[in-house]
Amino acid sequence: SSSSSSSSSSSLSVLLDAPPKPLCVVKLEEDFEVRVFIEGTGAAKPQNFVEAHLVGRLPSGCVFESTAGKGQGPMRMELGRNSIIPGMERGLRELTLGSVAELHIPGRLGYRHIGVPRVVPPNSTLIFEVELVNVDGRKVEQKSRVVSESAAEGNAQSNSIRHPWWMARVERPKPTRYYLSFGRHFASLGAEGKWEKAMHRAVPIVRLSRKEAPRWEDENAPCIIAGVQDGWKSKEAWNFDWFRQHLGSLRQLAKWQGPVFTKQENLWDSPVWECSVREYLDYMASVDVVDPSCDARNADACPRLYLNGWAAFKQLPWLREYVINPTFIGDISGDLIAENEELRECFMQGLTKGYQAPPEEERRQGIDDEYWELTKLFLSPKGAITRLHFDNGGAHGWLTQVRGRKLFICYPPSDTDNLDPFAGDEGLMNGTWLDPLDEQVDTEWP
Repeated sequence: SSSSSSSSSSSLSVLLDAPPKPLCVVKLEEDFEVRVFIEGTGAAKPQNFVEAHLVGRLPSGCVFESTAGKGQGPMRMELGRNSIIPGMERGLRELTLGSVAELHIPGRLGYRHIGVPRVVPPNSTLIFEVELVNVDGRKVEQKSRVVSESAAEGNAQSNSIRHPWWMARVERPKPTRYYLSFGRHFASLGAEGKWEKAMHRAVPIVRLSRKEAPRWEDENAPCIIAGVQDGWKSKEAWNFDWFRQHLGSLRQLAKWQGPVFTKQENLWDSPVWECSVREYLDYMASVDVVDPSCDARNADACPRLYLNGWAAFKQLPWLREYVINPTFIGDISGDLIAENEELRECFMQGLTKGYQAPPEEERRQGIDDEYWELTKLFLSPKGAITRLHFDNGGAHGWLTQVRGRKLFICYPPSDTDNLDPFAGDEGLMNGTWLDPLDEQVDTEWP
């Protein structure tokens, strides 16, 4: 079932999917309940430990933890050892192997008055979706999900857009000024002279062929290198249908915008969603259908959520054959990772009596996985925003576009002092509020 709403300034109506109905609700206290969506085996309840996939949410629906969304295995939680929050332990003890449930935990049984700085407010109610896959050594035979995936069919029509439950359940802030600036910029590209005026002080970026790349010596400037994807399997294979077919069932995190300025903002100011890759791609497609021009009037109805920074190549080693990391300029990342691992081994041998180093093949695999964690995958609809920030802690970053286009606005290191750093963050590699596409950028940030 669904409900609809519309904004007076938007020509679009929004169809909101209703939440799924639980099979039963176990009320442990007035403000503490367990909502069961899939019944477990009914065998003995957990006594010693549980392994479970979980999604942690604030009352607003914002996700602050997700095992599958981070590409991790189920979390092991020991019972009776004060190693997890009291509400989680009490809730888990009400379930059996294979159960899928939501635990609605009051703040006094969660992170209490302390909270988690900038992630969970003090005294906040917590909502944990849990799927028990191992109870005291007994493992579930097949995987379940709390909510079936939303069908793509009917997601978008010319005058309406559907917000599936995974999306509708998270409270959204108002559209950001960064997105609205992009919309105005995008609309202005057809106006004669507007683009030239907006970029009148821009400096052309050096363009090189792949053969010329080794001669690039200006390490403080960006460079565009043509032909990098020659020979990549992804260049021919990758499109959204390919991702639906091969990765569609995987759970992922989608962001309101990137990055979160952790020293200045709270997680709930730039919320996070959790969904399957297929669900995300279906929503992307619906947005492109109903709002291809990023019209400011539709900004609230068509938020551009960003699936960014996905460490897919670490999680799925078979994906590595689809890309080739640059070899034409020296990259010492692998050497640094190997040296760090050697230091860790020496440290462990010095502190732990009888410590046995892992086999060489396992050690090399670990180094290789850590190296590939540095290669990330990004998916987004038109208009997804990454705010101005230092990339990769000041290290070199390689970015390549397999499909679509991306607008980069870069400032040289010499401009750092003029980019309005946060108070107390001067000289640190954080971010800035500066909006490069704001029409008043020259006066607001002189």
